[in-house]
Amino acid sequence: MWQRALIVIAGVLAFWIVSAVLFSIVISLGVPTAIPDEDTGGVLNPRVQIAAVAKNSPAESSGIKIGDSIIEIKDSDGKFKPVDKIKETQNLIEQFRGKELTMKMERGKEIFTVALSPRKNPPSGEGPLGVALVRVGLKSYPWWQAPWQGVLTTVNLTGAVILGYGQAIANIFRGLPSGVELMGPVGIVSLFGQFGKLGINYFLQFVGMIAIYIAVFNILPIPAVDGGKLLFLTIEAVRKKPVSPKIEQSVSTVFFGLLILLMIFVTVKDVIRIF
Repeated sequence: MWQRALIVIAGVLAFWIVSAVLFSIVISLGVPTAIPDEDTGGVLNPRVQIAAVAKNSPAESSGIKIGDSIIEIKDSDGKFKPVDKIKETQNLIEQFRGKELTMKMERGKEIFTVALSPRKNPPSGEGPLGVALVRVGLKSYPWWQAPWQGVLTTVNLTGAVILGYGQAIANIFRGLPSGVELMGPVGIVSLFGQFGKLGINYFLQFVGMIAIYIAVFNILPIPAVDGGKLLFLTIEAVRKKPVSPKIEQSVSTVFFGLLILLMIFVTVKDVIRIF
């Protein structure tokens, strides 16, 4: 029994190990981190990035997407001015309320220009362009510190995922929206493509995050996943005798079928949303 338990535990830990290794690589290369305008030291490639785009806003109409970076803005003299801080970006945008504003944007390795008109009287909380801005830079650690930082990041993000699931369950019992949006293989592959365009740091960070989600799901006491196997092994240890293989197989088959149905439902939902 103990040999089986160790094999199952190794399977559960594998995803966390993969996540820690990926985050260690990202941290050594430079991890994308939100930073304030005042932070000027130890940051590589600081930039103003689009964190959210409001519906029916000038930004949405011009094709701006979450993850795009504003790298230059044409000032009142008709010259492009590099920007890497939120405040200076907002000040330049303010000068063009009701007028045409030209910005040079970066999306992954693609550089392009957009022309749009900031609104004079935007809806409350949206701003002239209808975007939320965040200043992002790459913070890196020496190679000998990266593995430990990778482990810490994995532990912290695992705790955040568990708390998020706990909050979602609590919301369901309160009759509130869970706040969790399920995503299947189609949706995840779509996100792989989007993060791949942003650069290797973002892509590896996303893969590490997916590994954490899989690890947390895999440890849940649900038959058909490793957590379910641990549950049966725990019952076996308490009863001093194994659960009937027929019963274990029947329960696992039922839950596996339910997971397949859930996967089909989520996949159809992803296809409709994307296409």
